[in-house]
Amino acid sequence: MGEHNKYDIHDRKHGKWVIKYQDGSVYSDGEYFKGEPHGLWTYFTDTGKVISRLRFNNGVLVERLDDDIRLNKLDKIIRKLKKMKLTNDEIYHLKESLDIWN
Repeated sequence: MGEHNKYDIHDRKHGKWVIKYQDGSVYSDGEYFKGEPHGLWTYFTDTGKVISRLRFNNGVLVERLDDDIRLNKLDKIIRKLKKMKLTNDEIYHLKESLDIWN
């Protein structure tokens, strides 16, 4: 594993950073450039599952990539519900009651 969590000569975070939970598992992984998040940042649960992926450009959030994670979960839920022989209308109302997009 390469070096990470370093500061530049101006005492700004720079390069690869890995932030960990108290138990040592990875909370987030990404890059800083001149003290600002830059590029892809990935966030994890304490069990290692990806919960969010964000892309930054010099500290500005430019893209949320976690919608595909939610869509994959939703797709799995819908397949299971269809196996239960629920109608599309029942699935729609159940999805809305779960408030899955928030």
